[in-house]
Amino acid sequence: MINSAVKTKPKDFIANYEMNNYKYSDFWIGREYEHEAEIFLLQNIVKKHLPDLQERELVDLGGAYGRLLTVYGKQAKRIVLADYSTNELRQGLSNVMHSPIKGKISFLALNAYKMPFGDNTVDALLSVRVMHHLKDIHLFFSDLARVLKPGGKAIIEFANKNHLLSLFRHAKKLDLSSFLREDVTQVTHRKDSQGIKTGQLSIMYNFSYKYIKEKAQVVGLGVEASYACSFLRSTFFKHIFDTPTLLKLESVFQKLFCWTRITPSVFIVLSKKGEFIATDDSVMAKLFCPTCSAALKKANAGCLSCPNGHEFQQNNSEIIDLRDPRPEVIDF
Repeated sequence: MINSAVKTKPKDFIANYEMNNYKYSDFWIGREYEHEAEIFLLQNIVKKHLPDLQERELVDLGGAYGRLLTVYGKQAKRIVLADYSTNELRQGLSNVMHSPIKGKISFLALNAYKMPFGDNTVDALLSVRVMHHLKDIHLFFSDLARVLKPGGKAIIEFANKNHLLSLFRHAKKLDLSSFLREDVTQVTHRKDSQGIKTGQLSIMYNFSYKYIKEKAQVVGLGVEASYACSFLRSTFFKHIFDTPTLLKLESVFQKLFCWTRITPSVFIVLSKKGEFIATDDSVMAKLFCPTCSAALKKANAGCLSCPNGHEFQQNNSEIIDLRDPRPEVIDF
């Protein structure tokens, strides 16, 4: 269990799915509509905002087992599949073992609050269904602004607290106070939902668009656009329509109403001011100690270390493990 000193610091709370042997792929069983809706939208976002993706290395932060590889796998110059759970990364490694794109994918275990990249080294970053696990958004955006290159782009999805269904629920209770607040709402999930066991902290948050936009802008990230997604995410609609019909309707709604931000999922495109210049640096050349930002070196066959004495044990030759804190000292 995490010690009480760490538990008083929300920024250190990490959704450690590795602890409960949770499989993220199980979450998507029965959610084919939501998955395909995100794929469809992301393909359009990438086409519009990253037309030069073939010149960029893309970091899929929270990429888990590579669910979104079909969006960028063929186009991106190189790929870093990054996640806190090495269980997910091992599944991702297994999934692409015989894929023609395997050679351009690196697997990196990390903490999103302490990304082990050097300043101005990340060409592009994608992060979907990760923000709802982050309480300290300012800390995350500060690190994102640090690691992005000038001209770098980030496509971020967040759980929107002000979606239409939420409005109806609050109106039914004759209480719109929580809905109207432009802040953060902590979500209470069902027992054993998404790997959270009884007695563990629920690290789930919904945000308003205004809140996310302001947090990004305060660290110098520009907001290029936002897009609504999953217009029909409801058991009611799933009982009425089959998945192909839902997706046809979703495509129409995305084209006509993507600007509305009335959906439970919203994507925002961020950029760092400056001109993008492509480089051929290896992934290892961009990685630094997440604890102190010092250079890393191989201490021995199974360890990476920095001059300040921080060591990171490597348990898989194909997964770079630079998590700080380590999973054995954290809990939900």
